[in-house]
Amino acid sequence: MPPQNVEKEDRHFSLKELNMARGITSNNSNEELVSSNSNSENATKEEPAEAEPTIRDVKAGEWIAMLILCFVNLINYMDRFTLAGILDDIQKHYDIKNDMAGLLQTSFILRHSKALRYKERHGGASAD
Repeated sequence: MPPQNVEKEDRHFSLKELNMARGITSNNSNEELVSSNSNSENATKEEPAEAEPTIRDVKAGEWIAMLILCFVNLINYMDRFTLAGILDDIQKHYDIKNDMAGLLQTSFILRHSKALRYKERHGGASAD
């Protein structure tokens, strides 16, 4: 089959033969990539299609593993919001205003992020 290019002309598509560089010949092969003959020796036997898994196919152990991973993920991200949850109590105890409490929260998050980056570089993937 000679090399072709699809070009659009006023809402119509047409195939145009490409001009090949010198020394490159076009391929005039009529070979099929996939055999359409089902009786062919090279044809593969199709396996019966399996039914798609449903939620009832999930085993109890898989549910337990998923719940444990969700809980670990929750605990993993809770440390970032610990200060935000008790910031009002800290303000009352130390008698600080909103601007200083905001600065405290910002400095905590920035320091926490910097520590995590350090752990990732030196502690591997399980640093957090």
